[in-house]
Amino acid sequence: MGDVYRYGLPSFALCVLIALFGVLMRGDAVAADADDGHAEGDRHIINAARIISESLGALGRCFRTGGDEFIAVAGTTDTAEVSRALEKLERLSEEYNRTEAPPVPMRIACGYAVFVPGKDRLDDVEKLADDRMYEKKRAMKQSEPA
Repeated sequence: MGDVYRYGLPSFALCVLIALFGVLMRGDAVAADADDGHAEGDRHIINAARIISESLGALGRCFRTGGDEFIAVAGTTDTAEVSRALEKLERLSEEYNRTEAPPVPMRIACGYAVFVPGKDRLDDVEKLADDRMYEKKRAMKQSEPA
């Protein structure tokens, strides 16, 4: 994460938004009893990448960091702009579930934090965003029907 600027992001950015995303699937297993569980998981990850990019791509760059996690790095701290992007992310996720009707609906948990160069350590900000994502993920799992 320390080399964030080598990916074409402006080194003069005053702040960077870091949003970590986890694709939430019931019990963290997609269609566990189905023969095509892995294919369904892959389909969720591919569509999550598309949805995250469509929602947050205009704010900066989006990357898959591994497994079901992604990171978006943006040169803005405009909370209204960020809120609109996250609302779009939720709307596109709901649309995907409605139109594609996957066996297990896809939900995307996110957490974000602001990085101020010269004040914050990037690793600390990334950890804060990660902690917030897992907090959201836990809350989403608790709200799932049994």
